[in-house]
Formats: sequence, structure tokens, C-alpha cells
Amino acid sequence: QEGIKVVIAGMQENVLDGTVQEEGCRLLGVLAIGNDDKAQTRRAKIVEDGGVEVVIKAMKKHKGQPLLQTHGCKVLARLAMDKVARRKIASDGGIKAVVEGMEAHKSKVPIQMQGMRALGTLGETKTIGTQIASEGGVQAVVQGIRKHKADPKVQTQGFMALGNLVRDEGARLKVVKEGGTRAVVEGMHLHTTDAILQTEGQKVLGFIADDAEVKATIQRLQHSATGFKALLSSF
Repeated sequence: QEGIKVVIAGMQENVLDGTVQEEGCRLLGVLAIGNDDKAQTRRAKIVEDGGVEVVIKAMKKHKGQPLLQTHGCKVLARLAMDKVARRKIASDGGIKAVVEGMEAHKSKVPIQMQGMRALGTLGETKTIGTQIASEGGVQAVVQGIRKHKADPKVQTQGFMALGNLVRDEGARLKVVKEGGTRAVVEGMHLHTTDAILQTEGQKVLGFIADDAEVKATIQRLQHSATGFKALLSSF
């Protein structure tokens, strides 16, 4: 655990050095791996010693470094396995940092996958789903799914992220409006033999199909030909 403090201190003292920040994010990501009690203790220590803040600051300061962005998203995704850390990440600007990293590197599969993973894990806390939707997270995930249609791993990770986000009412309608349902359907059509992908896609569509607010919105928009046509195009 002393190693965690040393890594974070080094990052705090060398904010402008992209190499130090990149390696620091990588190391914190390694230290955050695991599901046992020791791993949970390490993650708690990373949060306690300021790891969330330094990772987010590194991602914002060095947006042009794709590997740093990948490692940064990976750290946040692993830390977000713990509920307390999720709220810390959300309140400290972590959602925006992930979204901006994904937007800056749309063609980079590792960043897209780790960003989706981070947003999806944060979205396991339903109330954070609304914040993710309002800060561009839903749009970033949907764009990533569309950009990498041919990659079943990206599709699956994206579907898993949306599957968590649509559990929140605020995020659910946002997924529909951003064309998320259509993106999921297209991905399922392209990868019919991938059982995991199909299952995750079905979960997303199931949540959306049962949503009363989505149905009410469709009924309201039926009175507007333009609005109704726009909504239907997302399915």
C-alpha cells in the first residue's frame, strides 16, 4: 500500500509530464485489479490517497495521449466496482473525462472499450445514470457502437454499458433519442452467432420496450409527424 502512495505522489508532483502520468495510470490500474478483500482494500487506498483526482486530472491534461486515456478509463472502471468510489468519480468530473477521452479518440478501440466499461460500471448506481446521460455519456457509447460495428467485442461492451444505463429512467429516454436502440439492433443483426452479444442486446431492448415513459413519449409525438418520424428512426 505504500507503493500506491508513492505512485500518486509522483503523479501529483509531475502533472505536466505525460510519460509520468501515463505510467502512473497504468500502475494504478494494475493495483486496482481483483475481486478479493485485498483488492478491495487496495482500491479503497487508491481513492483515499487521492488516486481518483490524479487520474482525472491526467486525463484532462493529456487528452492527446491515447494510451494514457486507455489506462485512465481502465483505472476508473476498476475503482468504480466499489459504490463509494463511483460517487467520488462522478462528483470529481470523471464522467466528463471519460467522455472527452472517447470523443478525442473515436477510432481507437481500446479507449472506446475501456470508456464504455467505465461508464457502464458507474451506471450500476442508478442515480449516476442521469448524470452520465446529461454529460454526454450515452451519446459517447452509442457513437462508439456505431463507429465499430464490425467489432463484436466493442458491440458487447457497448451493450453492457447501455444495459446498466437504461435502468435509470433519466438515461433510458436519452438512449432512445440518441439512436441507441437502432444501434443495438444493427449490432445484433451483424453478429447473430455471438451469444453473449445477443444476450446483452436483448437486455437493453427489454428495458426500453417495457418503459412507460418511452411509450408515453411516442404517443405525444404521434401528433407531430416530424417528431414521430425522428423518434422511429432511432429504433
